[in-house]
Amino acid sequence: MARYERFWDLHVIASDGTYDFANQVQEQVDYQHRRHGQQLRQSLNLVNVTSASTVDPRAPNRAPSFGLPREGGVVASAVKASDLNALRATATDKALIKWISDIEFVGKLRINAHGDGRGHIYMPPDEVPVNAEKLVSWLQANGLDKPIWISDDEQVQGGLATVSMAVCMGAMYETEAPQWSTAQGQYVAADYSAVHRVKEAFHQLGHRFVKVTGSNELVTTDQGEWKRRNPFGHGGLIDGWDYDNVPALDPESPAPVKPVGTFKVDISRAGNWVRLTVPMEFTVLCRNRQSVIEVPRSWTIEGDGARGPGGGGFRLTCRGKTILVPEGWIVDVDTRRLILPLGVQPGGLAGRIVTPEGDWRVSGHHSLIFLGVFGQPQRLAHTAYKVKALS
Repeated sequence: MARYERFWDLHVIASDGTYDFANQVQEQVDYQHRRHGQQLRQSLNLVNVTSASTVDPRAPNRAPSFGLPREGGVVASAVKASDLNALRATATDKALIKWISDIEFVGKLRINAHGDGRGHIYMPPDEVPVNAEKLVSWLQANGLDKPIWISDDEQVQGGLATVSMAVCMGAMYETEAPQWSTAQGQYVAADYSAVHRVKEAFHQLGHRFVKVTGSNELVTTDQGEWKRRNPFGHGGLIDGWDYDNVPALDPESPAPVKPVGTFKVDISRAGNWVRLTVPMEFTVLCRNRQSVIEVPRSWTIEGDGARGPGGGGFRLTCRGKTILVPEGWIVDVDTRRLILPLGVQPGGLAGRIVTPEGDWRVSGHHSLIFLGVFGQPQRLAHTAYKVKALS
């Protein structure tokens, strides 16, 4: 059950109206209304969608004919990235800022855009990204009210309580992925990530206990719900990798076949696990619930990293062999490490995986296990992979 009573779905579009998720706007509204209809009784989509990938740039939003929902409800609207950078807002924007921060209700704001894993959000073809902290500046400049909270509960009781960053790589920064905090019992967003910047901006305003959430991985929508993309992509075959279907329920039996000459993927026919085995010269390590693959000097790391260390475009080459590195895997060229998406865990006979969280004491193996269905996205809500920060 949602703890919030008002939900604002804000879609960040390019100056020319390009919006890569335009065909999903209504689907996302419907999902929220369907799942949380007891709290979000009314739904309102103001976005002027003109095609599957465009919004009217002259009038991104329709004026609400009967006003905004007076009590519980979900509202979708659009804003240009350039307007965020300029701290410019329309009358509809300002009305929604007041609506979501009304202290008589608990509000949640979701930001829908692309993320670069460098603390920014953007929407092509705009060339100037938006520093994530600018979102808070835009809200504040256009009428955001201060929430009320109870310190002992560390929770906002009225006003804007949650900001969800529905952007790719929103909790990572360059080659820094979220780190596991034993004290907090959760992953903590990397410093200077989009999640961290928004959290810090609220803190600087004196808005305490606003919860900011995001993902280390690439994200995608599935029937209106934002999920994290599968560590192995959408289910297609990656060039240079080998694949095999394995008729086993247990990822340790049969044991992985070694040695392999490339990245070898075993897929459980039962659909409950995927195993990755790497060549013997590679090293698999896990530290503080973060798995990495160390690339040997005999292999060359190629790629310009134009989309950031986690944005894809990298490949490993050696003696005529080429292994493509999937989007969402962080490539640290300086340390020659591939930092894997959260939840991909070292495996092997010496380190049996027995729970979804894994046995984090194992290291030094040449295989990794992902407990999930190959190619299918995973829920973020109510999992350890949804990174949270409090202002």
